[in-house]
Amino acid sequence: MVQGTVSLEVAESFQIRSVRIFRYGEALTKWDPLFEKKVNVAKERYLGHYVTLFGNKAGENSKPYVTLAAGKHNYKFSFRLPSNGLASSFEGDNGAVRYWLTVLVATPTFSFNQKWYRCITVLEEIDVNKPVYKVPVRRGQEKTISKALGLGNAGTLVLNAECDRKAYCPGEKIALNVLVKNNTTKDMGKLKARISQISVFKANGESVSSDTHIRIIEGESSIAAGQERKWENQLLHVDALPPSSTNISCHIIEVRYYVKVWVEVPWGTDLFVSLPITIGTVPLKQNTTSQPVGAASNAFEIDTSTALCYSKCNHGVSHCGRSDGVFPNLNYVPMCTYVPNYQFTPLAGAQPTQKAVGNSYIKGKIPNADKSVPTVSTAASNVPVNSSVMPVLPPSYEEVLQMNSQKAKPEAAVVCEPPKSNQFGLFIRFQDSYIAEFRSYIMKNRQNLKEREGELLALSVQPISEPGIWPEQTSIAIFVFPSAEKASDWFKTAPGINETSWMKSCDAATLKMNELQNGDSRYFGLSYVSLKNPKQNPKELRDFIKLTKDVIRRYRIQNGIISLAISQDLGVLHGDWVSKPWFLSLSQCSSLNGYGEFRRMYSQVKEYIDGKAKFYNTVGPVLFQTEDVSPYLKSDYLDSDNQLTDDNSMNDGSTDDNSMNDGSMDVTAENEVDNANSSDQNKAMLSGEINSEDIDSAAP
Repeated sequence: MVQGTVSLEVAESFQIRSVRIFRYGEALTKWDPLFEKKVNVAKERYLGHYVTLFGNKAGENSKPYVTLAAGKHNYKFSFRLPSNGLASSFEGDNGAVRYWLTVLVATPTFSFNQKWYRCITVLEEIDVNKPVYKVPVRRGQEKTISKALGLGNAGTLVLNAECDRKAYCPGEKIALNVLVKNNTTKDMGKLKARISQISVFKANGESVSSDTHIRIIEGESSIAAGQERKWENQLLHVDALPPSSTNISCHIIEVRYYVKVWVEVPWGTDLFVSLPITIGTVPLKQNTTSQPVGAASNAFEIDTSTALCYSKCNHGVSHCGRSDGVFPNLNYVPMCTYVPNYQFTPLAGAQPTQKAVGNSYIKGKIPNADKSVPTVSTAASNVPVNSSVMPVLPPSYEEVLQMNSQKAKPEAAVVCEPPKSNQFGLFIRFQDSYIAEFRSYIMKNRQNLKEREGELLALSVQPISEPGIWPEQTSIAIFVFPSAEKASDWFKTAPGINETSWMKSCDAATLKMNELQNGDSRYFGLSYVSLKNPKQNPKELRDFIKLTKDVIRRYRIQNGIISLAISQDLGVLHGDWVSKPWFLSLSQCSSLNGYGEFRRMYSQVKEYIDGKAKFYNTVGPVLFQTEDVSPYLKSDYLDSDNQLTDDNSMNDGSTDDNSMNDGSMDVTAENEVDNANSSDQNKAMLSGEINSEDIDSAAP
């Protein structure tokens, strides 16, 4: 059930035809093949109808116009999504699966119609607890290595790999078991593994795909000639990713994942295996105590599926800047299921009756089997099996990987995770009397800002803060750049910037961003934080950090809080804003109500409140709401894909009012405007207090 309220604030009364809300769900793929003049386009529709909230409904042609009075108007709406057939939300380079609401105020003149957009995330149910997903995935491969210059045989390189199951939810961990045998006379490189996403977009009988690397781990050292190397339950974290797609719901966009395990082969092709996995939406139910296979289980079970947490996807998505028909060009980041406190518990393997040979298995019968009833020995009892053939069980880790090899050298893997954000924030604080000049300068120089790869994230005339925390009549602007050097270069050398009044008296600093920002969330919080005597009571500090990770971090994820930046390492460009030991913490949200709910949740955890007061000095937060920065993001030269155009074919959704008698209709023939003035990120809310990232950064 999707419920909400449309709130309109009308400055003065005027004549309209109606206020309507459209409900859409579509998949779109669109790309331009190289060296061809055609455009490949395909679409699927999942939802498409509208409801009239105020004004003339279907067939009411006797009243062409109604008056929308000045003041505030609230219109409640609700609708139920279909129980199946809806593909999961996804945003990719050449297409998207997108669900959104459009509010339309239809005026007598079509060109003056007013519209607003809000996206929502829909997740198809993929339950990782199903038996089909709980079996391991195993692959093996070997390769003959040539001697120098390709003359002669240097021996064989063997790689066997396994992950503990077929499906995972974001936040869970993949347990990898790998064995490498370097039966050659040459030294090999390191053992590595990574999670990758393959996105396939289909249209007009053709397809285009992209391969995105999510997270990488690697061994500590290379594998010398004659050595063996193994990983035992090496954990690979699953980031906040959109779920895998299914053929049942979407036929033009395919999203799938795999774990690639490989050994570097110097001066040759690497030896690798691919383990296909599924990213789901219903997390694994976890036992608090491990049980032997076959034993009766009376352990307490944590059913995480009944208390789902959600997070904004931070990997595996990219902005789809395409539009077609009613499908608008919106910059939206979908949500995903997230498990904030996953604990891996290894399970004992069952005894196998089959051997691994490459990528396949050979099933074997019991030697000298007769028609008598055999038994299978388990940890619990002897279970009779009414068959002359032993049931085929999956081989254990030891059987497939020969983990009992005395030659194999165990090692831990090092996480080579790409940073969540490779951007730097440029913070500029200046007197609000210069706000008009600042707006004018950024507007006139937006093309130059784009050429420097910069973007205005937020602009606020006067933040909200307690007395003395923030100077009175002081505005703030936040930009994002790909590096601190580019931010500094723009600030110091942009055309005419040194002649502006706001620049001469401002405070400016750069700060590393640790999470990707959400361009649609308009509320921000700045806090000043310092650590109290970190060498005192180190055990209590560690316990406090653990509490924050286990509890407070969960609350943060539940409320969709984005921790954009926290660091003591500021690059001061002008003025003297923050000095050590203080450092800045920046967070982002979509509503102040979300921030209040987060504060209410953590205020009930007494240990956290006491620990925060004992180990940290916190000043703030300074809260501010950014004005609409979209006009500053449009450069003077936009390409055809990114240009936001107003298509005059929009007719408020009414193709034939006489065909409607219930106030709703299918919108197959309706052509909405392609441009979108705004979009909404679900549940991305503000944290002005310490969260787990803050504590990790400040801990000694």
